[in-house]
Amino acid sequence: MLDLVYEPPRASRVDQRTAQSFEALQSPVAPLRCALRALASAPDFYRAPHEAIAALRPRVEHARGRLALDRKIGGARAARLRGWTRLADGAVIGLAHLARVCVDAAARSLIPPFAVIAVGEYGAGSCDPDTALDLQYLLPTDEESWERGGRIIAFMRIGLAELGLAHGDAVGTAAACARLAGGDPAATARFATARFLSGQFGLYAELVRMLPRATGLPARKRERSK
Repeated sequence: MLDLVYEPPRASRVDQRTAQSFEALQSPVAPLRCALRALASAPDFYRAPHEAIAALRPRVEHARGRLALDRKIGGARAARLRGWTRLADGAVIGLAHLARVCVDAAARSLIPPFAVIAVGEYGAGSCDPDTALDLQYLLPTDEESWERGGRIIAFMRIGLAELGLAHGDAVGTAAACARLAGGDPAATARFATARFLSGQFGLYAELVRMLPRATGLPARKRERSK
């Protein structure tokens, strides 16, 4: 089991302006992605990061309840799916940032040692609050990146659970994912909706380049990192 040691970034002083911004982002109307990222500047966050993340769970439950009510009164399904996808994306992106500063801040390289992408129904934006998020973590081939990436992934798994977001995931290199997709129709369908969320965009781009040859899927248009 990986030991997760949380260390604040060097020179982590929070000035008055940052503190005021943090308070504003704790408002229930602030996007979850921004509220999560703001935790990195909060006093005492690094003493108990997962407790701070869990404190944002009511936002997720509020959104879940609001979407359930919208469904009950006959609201547009497409709008509900977009809203839930936006919240889920914000959770994953925000947690990826916190994971970097909590368990990877001391790394010599600033390049993220991983990428996280949405796949399956979640990648297609058709995942509702009752469906588990489907995530794929991509890692480089070197051992150091696997060690760093493993710590980040472990942090994110805990964070998603604390936010009350059911999810499933897999971990592998871009080449391994492409090979899997080429030999399994279910895997082909899963990766057909792949969508970049956070981390090293080059790992995602490598997978996208490999998929057409491995699976016969059409080539993607050029995408930009977030």
